[in-house]
Amino acid sequence: MTLTLSERPTDVVDGELAAMRSAVDAALGDRCKVEILGGEIIVSPMPRNLHMLIVTEVRHMLDDGCDRRDFTVTERAEFVVDRYNSPQPDLAVLARKSVERDLDATASPVADALLVVEVTSPSNAHHDRKWGPKYKAYAKGLVPVYLLVDPHRAEGPSFTLYTEPNGTRYQGEQTLPFGRSIRLPEPFDAVVVDSAVFPAPGKAED
Repeated sequence: MTLTLSERPTDVVDGELAAMRSAVDAALGDRCKVEILGGEIIVSPMPRNLHMLIVTEVRHMLDDGCDRRDFTVTERAEFVVDRYNSPQPDLAVLARKSVERDLDATASPVADALLVVEVTSPSNAHHDRKWGPKYKAYAKGLVPVYLLVDPHRAEGPSFTLYTEPNGTRYQGEQTLPFGRSIRLPEPFDAVVVDSAVFPAPGKAED
């Protein structure tokens, strides 16, 4: 289940929305992810093992292909797109120098995001998919590369590489079924995402 706490973004100033998010985050602790998406506070439950394993596999691929002197791969990033969007991707890659710029920061401007990864869950897959609030936030923020891994797609498990954002949408889009692989664009062209290692989804749902 995904809980939505705010319904009218035009009536909430950014400070109030951020304060609400902080209060919910403090109350729930690390057992949930609390994000601001499209002016709403979205509370997502802890992911299931399928989600965790896919995120771990993608992280290994990114860690192996990214020079740690230049890039930081993290599962704890939050990006400020605008007053109504502060997504927290399942994985993100930032330039190491942008992280070192402010060591006390807990969120980064979206311009620092070089690549984001989302793995869908049954309860909130619409947030991550094309035209969902996360897709729109990343496109608006001009995040260069968005990798969506969708084990719960109705047509069968797949992953999609989105590139070339124009502020509204991603102009580059390539979807492949599980079992296929794809090389990421520069500067991550040393990374090949091999979905053959992703576990198949089970019957249990969030």
